Amino acid sequence: MDKNIYKKTGAVLKKARKQKKLTLEDVAKIMGKSKSWIGDIESGRNRIYFDDILKLCELYEADIDDIAKQVDN
Repeated sequence: MDKNIYKKTGAVLKKARKQKKLTLEDVAKIMGKSKSWIGDIESGRNRIYFDDILKLCELYEADIDDIAKQVDN
């Protein structure tokens, strides 16, 4: 998979997190992950599994279809 998709996905998820006024620490605690895991996802350094995208969308009250469309653009 193209690394660029990781960066685009991460940027869209970061934007959604910030719109909900959540910190990396908030999300890490809720997700049971480390802050660095969230940061690496948002920066595109790590790939993210679909299940985790779904959980983040639920947490951010974001529609998965809207997230996908933003990543595709």
